[in-house]
Amino acid sequence: MSESTQKWSTKFNDQYQQFNKSLDKVAKAGRGLFALIKDSGTKQFNELVEAGEKSDENLFEQVKTTVSQPFADVRGSVNKAKFASVGLFARVKESSNKYFDELVTEGEKIEKPKAQKTEKSASKAKSSNSKAA
Repeated sequence: MSESTQKWSTKFNDQYQQFNKSLDKVAKAGRGLFALIKDSGTKQFNELVEAGEKSDENLFEQVKTTVSQPFADVRGSVNKAKFASVGLFARVKESSNKYFDELVTEGEKIEKPKAQKTEKSASKAKSSNSKAA
């Protein structure tokens, strides 16, 4: 083997060993991560068990209450909206009747003078017709 081949072989061997060391570190880090997750998960699980043991309430009742609460709020809001719309309709109906009556009164005020003028004109026409005959 030549000297340059020997150098390349040594360099390649050194890089290969360094790569193996890095790969070994990555593998150890992965195992360490798994162990930490497992320990952490076990700790969290044990904490959850302790919290559950301290709670005297029935789990299903807690879940039912927690889940149904937002729906009760929505149901109440829908009922309020329904009552508000019925109230709005009643107010509009009441107001429209009052407004209609006001419009009738205004219309009568305008029509009465016109009707009186028309009656006067008609009676003048009758009297002038009877004089002409």
